[in-house]
Amino acid sequence: MRLYAKLHTLAIVMVLFTFSAPFVTLGQRNSAQEEANGAANNGANAIGLEAKVNAERDANSDINKLIWFGVGAGTCIIGSTVGGIGGCAIGSILSPEPEDFFSYAVPNDTQMITTLVGCLVGGISPLIGIYNYQQNPPSHRLLGKSPEYVEFYTKTYKAKTRSIRTNSAVAGIATGCVLFTVYTFWSVTQ
Repeated sequence: MRLYAKLHTLAIVMVLFTFSAPFVTLGQRNSAQEEANGAANNGANAIGLEAKVNAERDANSDINKLIWFGVGAGTCIIGSTVGGIGGCAIGSILSPEPEDFFSYAVPNDTQMITTLVGCLVGGISPLIGIYNYQQNPPSHRLLGKSPEYVEFYTKTYKAKTRSIRTNSAVAGIATGCVLFTVYTFWSVTQ
């Protein structure tokens, strides 16, 4: 009976080892796979972080904020002038003046509102074009880089240049609108 118990014990241990070996290797394979994925993610994160830092640095050095400030101010002043003239013309069509010559000196409410709306639309509408303008990074910076690096760099570069360009242009538009308003009120009061 002792031999019989030892044989059964040996058979049970062999069965356990036989069936447990694939599970152990499966567990080892999963942990190795997780380590490989972690290393790959760390590599991708490192590549993405490097590309982001380089793209932001290059975008800051490539974009001339003063030029975009001037573009915003200039387009605001020109756009407000053109929009105001167009708004005044539309107001004159919608609400014609009487035949009296002296009544042309004082515009009516419709002309004032359409002129104001024309100035606002003409002053702010260039911002749409400035925002939608896409600037691609110089290709020599991407030569010899991995596709992941190029993707991260391009996306970050475009976003950063758009942000810098739009913020500078908005500051210029705000300054241009203030200058246009001050000049308009000054010229009306003279």
